[in-house]
Amino acid sequence: MQIFTVCMECLRELGHPSFEPYVGQYFDDRIAYVECSRGHKSAVLVQSQKFEVSLESGANALIAGFTLEAASSFSAALERFYEFCIEVIAIRRKMPREVYDQMFKTMARQSERQMGAFLALYAVELGAAYVPDPKITEFRNAVIHKG
Repeated sequence: MQIFTVCMECLRELGHPSFEPYVGQYFDDRIAYVECSRGHKSAVLVQSQKFEVSLESGANALIAGFTLEAASSFSAALERFYEFCIEVIAIRRKMPREVYDQMFKTMARQSERQMGAFLALYAVELGAAYVPDPKITEFRNAVIHKG
């Protein structure tokens, strides 16, 4: 992914933005490293959540005509959103961070377990069952496994 930014060091030195745009590449860690023409090096932290980054990646892939990558990114975004919800509910319920980390470690690479945790916590938190649309999973599996 890419982010457009300006050099904050130049802003501090000049007292105004240099208006020299830079494109920084970032990946899963959401940190873009850039260097301006004056040699200032910066790390730009992208404040978007992982699911938001995956959504943007999917949109960019779809615009570029890469439908397989788009479907994969959108699917990953949904899974990251479930992770985000699980963590938010755990924080709201005042689960200690160490307990959350230990619990999530056992399901971090297993999307079915994450879905189960999300469904249970959703019901506990909102008092209603969340019923995912099975067409989403069917579509994802057809695209990923059958092309």
